[in-house]
Amino acid sequence: MRMKEAFKVLHPFRDLEDTNKTFPNGREYAEGDLYPSVFLDLSDERIEELSTDKNKLKRPLIEEIEEEVEVGEE
Repeated sequence: MRMKEAFKVLHPFRDLEDTNKTFPNGREYAEGDLYPSVFLDLSDERIEELSTDKNKLKRPLIEEIEEEVEVGEE
């Protein structure tokens, strides 16, 4: 098991960097969701982009929450 930082979604958004067959145009997140919903190796730059107004929506989209979330090795 690995630990990762946990974030809560503040405003709905589509993560254009989180794509797969189910979400070819980006995974959609709703207010209150945990981010990311699957284990992603997030860079400090990506976290800064989403937690500040340095993104396309010009407002913070996520905030770090105190607890850490355990994730399985994938």
